[in-house]
Amino acid sequence: MSEPLKSDEDGRHYNHADREACLDPTALVKRAIEGVRKYKPKGPGRRQTPMPLWVRVKDIFHHGSGYSSEVCRRFGFDPNETWVGEDDA
Repeated sequence: MSEPLKSDEDGRHYNHADREACLDPTALVKRAIEGVRKYKPKGPGRRQTPMPLWVRVKDIFHHGSGYSSEVCRRFGFDPNETWVGEDDA
């Protein structure tokens, strides 16, 4: 039997266990990095330039290259993984 739905202060119903699992800090960081791995920048200049993963992580967390590279490594990603435009994939 599943847990009954609860309501937040705005009246939205949710399963508390599911919401808490989604708000786990480790899961949030991993999900953010997974998202930028798939992000394809728009614009003719950037589209043709492969961008290492640490650069995209830097753009999310607003830290430098060393910190961003370490965040990638800590969560199991290669900081030097590059993205190449759709035409090259």
